[in-house]
Amino acid sequence: MSDYGKKVIESLFDYFLKHPEKIPDTYKERIEEESLYRVISDYVAGMTDRYAEKIYQSLP
Repeated sequence: MSDYGKKVIESLFDYFLKHPEKIPDTYKERIEEESLYRVISDYVAGMTDRYAEKIYQSLP
């Protein structure tokens, strides 16, 4: 994985950790059963490269 790819993933993870309300509802429902870390990991892991970069580029 490139350094840029690592930066994107780390930034997405950090953002959703600080702003869990931005996680899609289908994932939010799992937070009660699983840890927030697990839910964010699954959400980010399921993103395509293009989608992850699109979300990364839109972060404040």
